[in-house]
Amino acid sequence: MLRIEKDCHGCLTRLLLSGRIQSDDIVSVQTAMSGCCERKILDLREVTLVDLEVVRFQVSCEDEGIELCASGFFASARRGAVGKADN
Repeated sequence: MLRIEKDCHGCLTRLLLSGRIQSDDIVSVQTAMSGCCERKILDLREVTLVDLEVVRFQVSCEDEGIELCASGFFASARRGAVGKADN
């Protein structure tokens, strides 16, 4: 189950995501980010499991300038999983 905590300070919005994120949860994350400030951070340090569509969504967020805050293992696994899936 995914939990989303939203923290807004001035022109910075931070979403703390925890638990399992599955492709069905992407819309909830997008909704939580909509109408936010220009600078957005997705804090993924408490995420335990994601599926491939979520990994692709996270990469697209990063490409759009949204900062991802994650453990080193999760961040490198995210990039590696997308590369392998595209081959």
